[in-house]
This record gives sequence, structure tokens and C-alpha cells, in this order.
Amino acid sequence: YGPPRPGDVRHSLADITAARAAFGFEPQVTLQDGLREYMTWAKEALRP
Repeated sequence: YGPPRPGDVRHSLADITAARAAFGFEPQVTLQDGLREYMTWAKEALRP
């Protein structure tokens, strides 16, 4: 890590409110389940 650079995003926040309003989007997988599935995949796919 180094000092901030011009154009760096200092803070980021995920918010699906606009997607819900515009498209009726509703997640099909919870964040916890998605992360669990990803870790299971990564352990197999990225194995040396």
C-alpha cells in the first residue's frame, strides 16, 4: 500500500437500491453463500 493517488476511490459502498427500483432486481444468493461457493471453487480451480 502506498499514499493515495489522484483519482483513487477513497470509500466504496455496494447498494442495490437503484437496481431494485429500475429492474426489480433481487439477489438469488446471499453474500455469505456466494462467498462460500467462491471459496470452494477457488480452492479447486487455483490449486497448483
